[in-house]
Amino acid sequence: MVPCPFQARHLVVSAATAKEVFPALLAQNHRVAGTNDGLRDLFELARIGFEDLFFLNEEDQTYVDNRITGLQAKAKAEDSLTAHAPIVGLHVRHGDQHPLELQYSETYIPADVYLKQVSHYVEEYYNATGVEGPIKRHSITLLASDDPTVHEEPEFAHTIPSQDRIRLASKGAIARAGGNKHQSNNFVENTFGWEGGFFAPLFWNLGVNSQNNAAEAPAGVHVQDVNEEARHMAPPSQETLRLRGLVGRAYMMDLSVLAESSDKIVCTVSSMGCRLLAVMMGWEDSMENGGWHNVDGTYGWTGIDW
Repeated sequence: MVPCPFQARHLVVSAATAKEVFPALLAQNHRVAGTNDGLRDLFELARIGFEDLFFLNEEDQTYVDNRITGLQAKAKAEDSLTAHAPIVGLHVRHGDQHPLELQYSETYIPADVYLKQVSHYVEEYYNATGVEGPIKRHSITLLASDDPTVHEEPEFAHTIPSQDRIRLASKGAIARAGGNKHQSNNFVENTFGWEGGFFAPLFWNLGVNSQNNAAEAPAGVHVQDVNEEARHMAPPSQETLRLRGLVGRAYMMDLSVLAESSDKIVCTVSSMGCRLLAVMMGWEDSMENGGWHNVDGTYGWTGIDW
């Protein structure tokens, strides 16, 4: 196979070819743009990809639009002394992606680290309004996480889920609901819980029969005697595709609501979702105006400490 030259109008890039292709693309963009800011060049390249590829289905987009409108109306109603109460979005990644910061590298960033930054943003907002005298400082904190148990933490009791159209269910939530798999928000059977966040093996095994040890094999097909290559070539079942789709849609709606409704966003740069949120906000809002803040060490948007 002959790889496409980077001068081609359209490129399909895989993880195997990215390291050869992207330096050439960035160099070309640098020459065309005439800038001396390599970070912004990289950011804007990601922004182009987001604008071209990130789309919700029609029903989910309608929900997100209504959700954003409702949150903005709530922000205006809760604060009569300023234009609106500040909205701060939290993106909490658990699962198989641990923080870069050494002291949390085997666990996760604690809730108080996120909330300390929220308090800083709220104080900063009201100090900038010039409103004098003792006033109650209202704010709205949105929370999105791949781990449903995060929403149950006492520290996050005052937060609002970024979206509730598709909610991931923990085993505890399923048990409290009586294992009713007909509830709209419990999209998995009562023997399954989306516990601890996103783990790749868990995702690939959604909808797979518990007796089946092939991640991509159809439910009910036993392939323990089939070689490794054949196991992974087995097509996924419709139920597996449905469940994967629900998880993907939930994550995309979380990101859309956070990016479009939040005045500020707090997240961990070790998470791809965190870096994508900055791109979705845009360079001016996220970087120049400080609307995006990483609480995973002192790393910037690239996750690299120079």
